[in-house]
Order: sequence, then C-alpha cells, then structure tokens
Amino acid sequence: MDNNENVSREKILKEYSQAVTANHDAISLIKRRMIGLNPALKRIAKYIIENTVKCKSMTIKELSEKCDVAESSITRFVREIGFSNYQELKIKIAESLTDKNNEPQVVEDYVYEDISKSDNIDTIFDKLIYRNISMLNETKLLLDSDQYLAAAKAIEQSDTVVFAGLGSSAIAAEEAIMRFVRAGVKCVFPRDNSMQTILSSIMTKKDVVIGISNSGKSVAVVKSVKQANANGVATIGITANPNSPLAKYSDIILLSSNNTSPSSEEKVWENTTSKISQLLVIDVLYAIYASRNYNKTKKYLSNTHESASHTREDY
Repeated sequence: MDNNENVSREKILKEYSQAVTANHDAISLIKRRMIGLNPALKRIAKYIIENTVKCKSMTIKELSEKCDVAESSITRFVREIGFSNYQELKIKIAESLTDKNNEPQVVEDYVYEDISKSDNIDTIFDKLIYRNISMLNETKLLLDSDQYLAAAKAIEQSDTVVFAGLGSSAIAAEEAIMRFVRAGVKCVFPRDNSMQTILSSIMTKKDVVIGISNSGKSVAVVKSVKQANANGVATIGITANPNSPLAKYSDIILLSSNNTSPSSEEKVWENTTSKISQLLVIDVLYAIYASRNYNKTKKYLSNTHESASHTREDY
C-alpha cells in the first residue's frame, strides 16, 4: 500500500469517527459499535452501558480496574468508539444521562433490534421506522466520493466481478448481482463459502473481488478478499467496521452503518436495518457506475429486459 492509499485510509477512519460521534450520544454510539470490538473492549462497553452514572466520574485507572483490563485498553476503546480522549468520552457520557434522579439506565431484554416484550404494535412501527431513517442518514454521512469513484472505475475496468458474502450480507450481494448484470457487467456470486475463496484465488489483475460483511470479520469473506489482494486483484470491502480484517485487505472501503442497538454481545441478533445500509451502499455504487457508463448501461438494460420478458405474463 503506497503513501496515497495510507492517507486515504486515515481520511476514512477520521471522517467515520467524526460523522458518527457527531450524530449520536455516547451510550447509543457504544451500543452501535459493540459488534466490531474485541472481547476486552466489549467488556468495557458493557460495563459503561450498565454503569453509566458511575462512569461519568471515573478515572481511567478506576475504569480499567472495574473492567479488568489495562489502562491502554481504555485508551484504545476511546479511539475505537471515535472520541479524541478519555475526558471527551466522560463528557459525552454525562450528556447522555437524561434521568433527573441520576439513576442508571435500565437495559431491557430485547428480542429484535430494540423491541421489547412490552412494546405494542404502534411502538414497534415507530421504533423500526425511526431506526431505518436514522441508519440511512448515518450511511449518508459515511459516503466517501473518492472511494465510490475508485470502486466504480475498478468495476469498469474488470473482466469479472466476484462477490463474497455470508448469511444476511448475501442479500446485498444478490442485489448487486442483479443490478450489475443487468448493466452488462459479468458478475459471479457463489453461495458456497469454499467456492468464494476458490474463485478469489484464481482471479487475475483484470478482475475485482468485493467482500461484504457488516462486522468485517466473517472468516470466509475475509479469506476471499485476502487471497485476491495477495494476488494483486483489486479488492473492495463493504463493511461497518473500518478497523476490521476485511477493511485491512481491501484496496477500497465503502462504509455502511452499524445500526446495532443491543447492549451486550449475547444479545446481538441479526437485524435488517444494517442490511438496508449495505443495500444503500450497493445502490449508490451502481448509480455511479450507471451514470458514468450511461449509453452502455441503457443498451444492456434494454437487452436484458427483453431477454427476461418471457418470465412475465400480462394479465
């Protein structure tokens, strides 16, 4: 990775932190970022969420002792969440406290997203709609025009684009296949984990491998992108975690929103909102590609529409 790429990566990390921290209170931010933290840092996050009032006045030493971690881990946690220093984190924690009686916030047992058993249908509607709107706005803040332009150019210059994604992240890969194939781009998305890695290992410098993982830690996805990167293949990572292994092995990083609200790793369920963020990333990438290749895209859209006309019946 040359110096320009290093500068670009640092720019991404800095803007990611600024965008997210500017739009969420400290506790909400910690909940959202938990999925991308290692076990020691998750322990810190969990303690802060469950002991918010105490933490607003704790020293680094006191917090490290309570969480059974080194003081350097607290410093790293602060950086991972996106704050400049520990003092800023404490100020933001204090601002997050809205209970006039200074009582600790109660952490509910959520079954999905932030839906609890006491919520009625109207409340469920309101919560999920709010979360989706919030996620889309957060994703907008993370859009980096230089990275998207680089990704579009890489796809333009490729012979074949291979997608790697597992579980619910496969939804975004399937959508990308549909979009780009219709636009005349040769794409492959094998559902089998091993085949994703195998394909990545035989790609050439004329190809592109795109890995999709919310956490950026899905083993098969990371392995596919790492293998391709080692062979000099252009790699694109779509992830909510800019410090993840997927981001490390990706030449181009397209950040999605990590809209995860549960307060402990035992309660991190698969959610739809983070996948909608991935779909928005795909949507933007496709729109940029289609705009840059307008005539060719229009031609292929017409051809593919005609070829699939037999699948539709006029009632």
